[in-house]
Amino acid sequence: MSRPTSPETAVSVLLAALLLAASVPALAAEGGTPAPAGPPAAPVGEKFAEPTAEEVALRELGALIVKGAATAELDLSYNRQTRETFPILRAEQRTATATVVARYAPANNLQLSARLPGVYRRTQLFGDPAALGGTAKSAGESDTYLGDMAASVLGVIVREGTGRPTVTLSLDGVIPTGPGDAAVGGGLTLSKSYDPVVIFFGASYLYGFNPDTLDPRRSLAQNNIGITFGYAYAVNDMLALSGQLVGIYRTPLGGPLSPEKESYQLQFGLTWLLRKGLFVEPAVGVAVGSASPDFTFSIRLPYTF
Repeated sequence: MSRPTSPETAVSVLLAALLLAASVPALAAEGGTPAPAGPPAAPVGEKFAEPTAEEVALRELGALIVKGAATAELDLSYNRQTRETFPILRAEQRTATATVVARYAPANNLQLSARLPGVYRRTQLFGDPAALGGTAKSAGESDTYLGDMAASVLGVIVREGTGRPTVTLSLDGVIPTGPGDAAVGGGLTLSKSYDPVVIFFGASYLYGFNPDTLDPRRSLAQNNIGITFGYAYAVNDMLALSGQLVGIYRTPLGGPLSPEKESYQLQFGLTWLLRKGLFVEPAVGVAVGSASPDFTFSIRLPYTF
């Protein structure tokens, strides 16, 4: 006849059974039959395979597209410019420009680009009726034309590291496909990231061949110096904000409607990912301390494929 099991013995047997059941999966994982594996967890914070909004905003400042990639871009802009002159007193010029841009990277850290603008311009004069045929303002003149092509080769020669910026060199040229401007030159850009902000500075020079500053269709002088200083702020991979000061110095110049010798503009923009590979970049610009265009509004549509 079996002896009755005490309560203490029953509890011990139950605990032993629970411990044995818990140890079976661990033993199987170590050397036995592995348990079925589920889908791997997605890494937290994985970088987008497509260009980010920050990279697109900095596409001409060192964040070049990767080898074999290409971009097509449509840039639309409108600006209003007012100049004081004698004896007309004031000239108002409104310009709408549509520019087609293409970029291609034959190798990493190397990018080729070309841009071709189409321009519509309307000029109206205000001032002394004696100088304007008996009226205080002219009827205005309109002009539509295809501009001169600009081409560039950009190369990153130094990548950013501790205590050093990314250094990008460019070889730039203007081909007289329209009114006749032709030039050759180069530029240097330095950029340094302080996550989530990138600070950049650029300087460029173009030497113009046979400039004609009396022709309102042509914008280049013999010596053309440009400077750019600004920032890009990455809100996230799909949205970036940017601001920059752009300065241009041209010499020599002549004529009442020729470009200003020295002009500066403050520009603010937004880069926004609309869908895979397609971005939109609205921007506004205002003149700073000179008679450069009083107001500029532009919108760019870069598409990477």
